[in-house]
Amino acid sequence: MKTIFLHAGAHKTGSSSIQTNLAENAKLLSTAGIFYPTGWDEDFTFLHEGFKSSGNANPLAYAMHGDPSGTAPETQRTFDSLFSRIENNDCVILSHEDLVASSECFLYHFKTACDVAGWTLEPVIFIRDQMSWHISNFGQHVRQLRYSGDLEPLVTRSLEHPDWYQKIRRFENVFGSNNIKVKLFDKRIASRGILKMFFSAIDIKIANLKLLSEKKVNFGSDVSDYVLLSYIFRQTIDSLQLRRLEEYVVGNSKTNFRIQMPRTTAHIIQQYYNDGNHSIAERYFNETDQKRFHRSMQAFDEVDDLTGLALQRMMEIFCHWIEDAEKPIP
Repeated sequence: MKTIFLHAGAHKTGSSSIQTNLAENAKLLSTAGIFYPTGWDEDFTFLHEGFKSSGNANPLAYAMHGDPSGTAPETQRTFDSLFSRIENNDCVILSHEDLVASSECFLYHFKTACDVAGWTLEPVIFIRDQMSWHISNFGQHVRQLRYSGDLEPLVTRSLEHPDWYQKIRRFENVFGSNNIKVKLFDKRIASRGILKMFFSAIDIKIANLKLLSEKKVNFGSDVSDYVLLSYIFRQTIDSLQLRRLEEYVVGNSKTNFRIQMPRTTAHIIQQYYNDGNHSIAERYFNETDQKRFHRSMQAFDEVDDLTGLALQRMMEIFCHWIEDAEKPIP
């Protein structure tokens, strides 16, 4: 039976890195019998593009957002377009992080279409503990959206987004719990080879895995760095100074800053997600990943004065500039 592995995210679990590196290695993967189709977007005209990701399943995500029921003629044409593009292959990978939010109805109709076309559809979803998820989400807002607010209001507004258990249950109801792969995203493991992590998750062994090249797509940092950047965006109107500050923070992240999250914010997250976290871990993770997952939800430093530490960090940067005053501006 021909197989489509549907990488459905979730957000903030290395999706961009997985997608970018799959695309970069598409030709080499094809020699191993794995097809990562690129260019599918070119067959479509999108009325809006806010949903687009670096993945290769943008048309599928667009159909999901526009037709949650999965029954519209346009959606069927999207399915048919996909099957036409991949028909001469046996193992295909599709990826878009928005697909984790698919409705049961959409998943059912996509699975049915795959069955009729002779494809087995196997979803794979990565999740991470909500502590690090919210830190990463905060960092993305600061770096990409120039968010200049504080951590806690952002966490409060985004509490419902990483409700993994609710989203995974939709996939369970359509595919059955034995036919979906739910894996723990561990940043340390991913940093050693994100494609190795991905192919291990979908149980595919690639003989020439070491030949695959990998790009680091996003920089990782401590929440104190993000708080600092947030304060920089709030206080700085000089664009050249802002760029230099940002480049320094991004390029000189310090691992000895152990601040993770204010106590009040951490409490909100733990209370909200406790039941769902344990259910997922017990249903899908091996014993090692269960321990890692639970530990990451509990072992964080409770520090309230993030503002003071961010300002301390800023002073260190200014002192560094004084020492390097003669160096040209990047």
